[in-house]
Amino acid sequence: MGKFAQDRPATVILYYVTILLAGINRGLFIVCIAWTMLIVSDSTASVGLVFVVIHLINIFLGPVIGTIVDRIERRALVVLGQCLMVLSFSMPMVLELSGVEMSATHILVMAAITGLGSLTMAGALDAILQHVVSTENRARTIAFAGAIRQLAMVLGAGLGGYVTHLFAPEWSFAFGAAIAVGVILLSVFLPSVIAGGAALKRPSFWRGTLDGIRMMQGDKTITMLAGVTALCFSTGQLTNVLLPGFIKFDLGAGSDLYGLADAAWSVGGVLAALLVAQVMSVRKSAIFWPSFMTIMLGISTVLFSMTTSLLGIVTLHAAMGACFSAGKVLADGKVLEVCPNDYVGRVRSNQQSLISVFGVVMYLSPTLLDTSSSKLLYQIWGAVVAMIAMGTLFFSLKLAKTTPETTRA
Repeated sequence: MGKFAQDRPATVILYYVTILLAGINRGLFIVCIAWTMLIVSDSTASVGLVFVVIHLINIFLGPVIGTIVDRIERRALVVLGQCLMVLSFSMPMVLELSGVEMSATHILVMAAITGLGSLTMAGALDAILQHVVSTENRARTIAFAGAIRQLAMVLGAGLGGYVTHLFAPEWSFAFGAAIAVGVILLSVFLPSVIAGGAALKRPSFWRGTLDGIRMMQGDKTITMLAGVTALCFSTGQLTNVLLPGFIKFDLGAGSDLYGLADAAWSVGGVLAALLVAQVMSVRKSAIFWPSFMTIMLGISTVLFSMTTSLLGIVTLHAAMGACFSAGKVLADGKVLEVCPNDYVGRVRSNQQSLISVFGVVMYLSPTLLDTSSSKLLYQIWGAVVAMIAMGTLFFSLKLAKTTPETTRA
């Protein structure tokens, strides 16, 4: 583990395994919940509604959950998050055994519970990681975790699709529930971590929530990184919506190219995260790199929309995935370097809320802009992302000159 010798290498490995299993479950859930909703409702719009529900949970409950993460023992919250996953994933099999036909309402409830569980676990895991890994190693650890998460989601999506094809969605969800139970058992071995500071000195719950929002607004570095991360995610969210239509209607191609292009995004993401991790092992990243990679993401998105060849589609979608992954993991690593541990739960949850605001807009963008051209939407948003990221790049360069990068965590 190299530099991790001064930290807690066993806990870092356990963190990676937890990320792997949680990522498999996330990939499985996305494929199975979308397919199940399509079968039940026979409506593509209803599939989008599933993801809108998850993002609304993040927007409205993110600040509250973040405050809870910063006030309660973090290992217990990881377990709680996975218990919610077990509850959600068990619903289809329970309904099947009870002779109750699954409805769209059931699926939306599952989406809400899963979103809440994921939100609860994510901030708690970040806080534990921050506690057991020294500042100089956090960016590298986050980069490795990003590669593992991307690969796990590919495995989970394939597993969910395969099991659903052979048996039924209920069995895929049951398999996911078993994985969540495994994560719970692993979580027992995570260290017991609670935010520092005496309990008597803590502000009230709602004051603490407002303090977390003020931290996002008042710390220029964290604010800038949160915005960059949201931009990266927004492009991924947009391509989730547009890629099928772009392949089918704009290019006149079939599902074979769609599957190949979708897989290329993940391959690019895994390779980029591993490359960032390798670079982080020998040198520390500058604060402007997340913005630079986001500019490249915007440019790649515009170029992707303009190509018509199979090789160009696959290569450029892989480039988009690589730029997304690199920008995200670099920004995540910087946030964990500079954010105080007492605030990390609130900062990360508020950041997720911002990502979800973009997500709701992206998932509704074809309807809001009233256009059937996926190509045009790719071009518009790619250009917008590149221009905004240029602004954050200049801001980060100015910030680097005026603010020394000291350790606050």
